[in-house]
Amino acid sequence: MPVYSHSRLTTFEQCPKKFYFRYVKRPDVPEFKGIEMFLGSVAHKALENLYRALLVSKVPAKEDVVKDYHSVWEKEWGDDVTIVKEQYTADDYRRTGERCVADYYDKHHPFDGEGRILGLEENVRFALDDAGQYRMQGVIDRLMEPKPREVEIHDYKSSMRLPSQDDMEKDRQLALYGIGVRQTMPDVGRVEFVWHYLVFGREIRVSPTPAKVEDTRRWAVSTIRRIEREETFEPRESVLCNWCDFQSVCPAKNPAPPKVTPERREALKEGAALVDKWEELEGRRKTLEKGDRRGEGAAQGARRKLRDRFLRGGGKSGHGPAQGIPRRAHDRLREPRPPGGVPSAGGPVGRVFRAEARRPQQGVPHGPIRRPASEKNREITRPARRVEDQPQEEGVGEAATWIGGRSAAAKATSTGRRTGPPPFP
Repeated sequence: MPVYSHSRLTTFEQCPKKFYFRYVKRPDVPEFKGIEMFLGSVAHKALENLYRALLVSKVPAKEDVVKDYHSVWEKEWGDDVTIVKEQYTADDYRRTGERCVADYYDKHHPFDGEGRILGLEENVRFALDDAGQYRMQGVIDRLMEPKPREVEIHDYKSSMRLPSQDDMEKDRQLALYGIGVRQTMPDVGRVEFVWHYLVFGREIRVSPTPAKVEDTRRWAVSTIRRIEREETFEPRESVLCNWCDFQSVCPAKNPAPPKVTPERREALKEGAALVDKWEELEGRRKTLEKGDRRGEGAAQGARRKLRDRFLRGGGKSGHGPAQGIPRRAHDRLREPRPPGGVPSAGGPVGRVFRAEARRPQQGVPHGPIRRPASEKNREITRPARRVEDQPQEEGVGEAATWIGGRSAAAKATSTGRRTGPPPFP
């Protein structure tokens, strides 16, 4: 029959997956040991040794208690102790622990008014029901009897945060220990819980009511039942995940890859083929840029197919088949390629297509505007959008500007240039 503890129940409440990893099937991962936890364990041990001396009526000197603290620190210290707050060093925490032990000694010396010691690091086991089906265990730091039939349960805390009285009224741990104490000591009348917050030198005392103890017992039984019914132990994410020992194996932090279906496998193959093709074309483009003409023929063939596609759509409408390409685009496609090279997107034909793509497919030219001062006596029609400040080549510059009602060939005539389109290259 399993035996539970307060820490097990609270771990399950925080995260069922953490409970599974810690108490059911622990994975092969190193256990995190923060220096705050290490400081608390060393201070606990030093105070335990102090009260073990008092148990045999010996009151050790303060210097001996502090020396014992440092001895325990050096004995227990290891490379597995982790300092999360990098602005602090191990010596900072060590001095903090020394101050906690020294202040506690000064506050309680000569230790003659605290009553009789009933137990140190006392293990308690108890049942939560009459049938003994739900069982609990715990360790009490120090069990004292200040007066006959009165018991105090002491617990040392090295936390860097001081809780309020209301917070401690809701604490369940010592309430559960109270159930165990009453089962082992039936004649006890009053049970009080005492928390020693060593960093702050403060004590918080709570005497839970019978109703509070009963509520805690019911919570423990209910949580044990949930644990024993649990099958999947799903993770529950919270801010506490940042301090969890099992982040590297937790499915919430390391989701499993999606299952590959036959359809997805085919899509991945197709995608890989497309990537391979893209890399091939990109390599050809870079080769051409470097001046290697071995791929020029293929590029010219692709260009010719594009040109033929548009020229087949010419006619009375003056538009190509691809969404209203103006007639003058056909004229530019008839131009020969620049000598010794393949037309590029930055060349004259590319500029024409960029200009046409930016202007409306339908529209009426605006009124006349004046040319620059060097051409004052010539007027043109304002384009919907003009392409300016781009390098032009002989016989092509005017084709990039809308010439109201006149074709590029007509404009060439007015400037004394060749009027007819050249034969195809």
